[in-house]
Amino acid sequence: MATPLISIVLPTYNGARYLQRSVESCLSQTFGDFELIIVNDCSTDDTGAIADGYAQTDPRVRVVHNAFNKKLPLSLNTGFEQARGTYHTWTSDDNYYAPEALQVLVNELTVRPEVDLVYTDYYLVDEQDRVTGNRKFNNIYDGFTEWLGCGACFLYKAELFAINKGYNPGAFLKADGWPGKEASVGPAGPAIPEIRSIQRSQEK
Repeated sequence: MATPLISIVLPTYNGARYLQRSVESCLSQTFGDFELIIVNDCSTDDTGAIADGYAQTDPRVRVVHNAFNKKLPLSLNTGFEQARGTYHTWTSDDNYYAPEALQVLVNELTVRPEVDLVYTDYYLVDEQDRVTGNRKFNNIYDGFTEWLGCGACFLYKAELFAINKGYNPGAFLKADGWPGKEASVGPAGPAIPEIRSIQRSQEK
């Protein structure tokens, strides 16, 4: 199997309600050179069956079923330890990408090889997919102390995972912000002023 350019990790726990929408948004990307690694964190609903169904029909999808409930940071580490891509990103079971998200991100990293991380803005939606707001991010070049980090739509070089020794298990409930100020990140590109993903603003 050819090595993909991008590895997407999708950690999920009891995410059956929205998982199909999230996975479909990955598989329908205009940029297709990626692998999707779904990490099922001991779900008790239909999450595992849904994930396995995609792996059986699309060779880009792999599923890892955790032997015990690892929570988010360790589940991310489990997924990225198996990742083969040059670039890494991850998404949540209740978020979904706009169709051109990966293309926009990889284009920016391709034309700016000195940059380690790129990111975009995103919409917030409720449980009925109604837009409730958006998140816009500033540029790191505006000043590191004023940098807001990045949100739900980002792409970074795979070596950052090794440099930072993975995601910090002690940062549970803060992991959504990584890569962020607590991580070792090289040059970050300017924020791409486009909305390319959707994040749910309501709990499942």
